[in-house]
Amino acid sequence: MSRTGTIRVNRIINHSADKIVALVGDVPNYGKFIQWVKAVRIWDKSTDGNSFSAELMIGYKAIKIPFSTRVVIDKDNKIIKTSLLKNKSFSLLPNPLKLLECTWKITPHEKGCEIDLQIDYNFADPFLATLITSNINKATSRLIEAFSNEADKRYVTP
Repeated sequence: MSRTGTIRVNRIINHSADKIVALVGDVPNYGKFIQWVKAVRIWDKSTDGNSFSAELMIGYKAIKIPFSTRVVIDKDNKIIKTSLLKNKSFSLLPNPLKLLECTWKITPHEKGCEIDLQIDYNFADPFLATLITSNINKATSRLIEAFSNEADKRYVTP
C-alpha cells in the first residue's frame, strides 16, 4: 500500500458557508466533536485569529499520532488550509508524517453549502501507512459526518 496519496471529498451540508468556515476553523474545540482527536494545543495565533499553529494528538485504540500544522483561514474566499509543520511537535513521539496538507473549500449552495475537502498525505511509517490508508475513505467520511453533526448542534439550518 502506498504511503503517499490524495483523498478528496465533496459533500453538501445544510448550513451556511460562513458557519461551516467558522466551524472548520474552530480547531481548539475539535476534541469535543471529533472522537479521535484526543488533545489540541494552539500557539502562534495572529491578532485577527485567522492563522495559527496547532498540535493535535490523534488516537484510536493503542495508536497515537501527534502532528503539528499551520492553519490559515481565508474567510472572504471561504478556504481553510493546513500544512504540516515538520519538527514542531511538542510530543516525545516521533512525527509519523512527511506530508499533510488539507484544503477545505466551502462554497454557498442552494441547500446550504458545499464542502470540498482535499487531503494530501505521506506517511513516514510504512506500518502506519498501511493501517490508515486501508481505512482512509471511511475515516474521511466520518470526519465530514462529525462536522455535519456538530453544525446541526451549533446552528439552526439556513
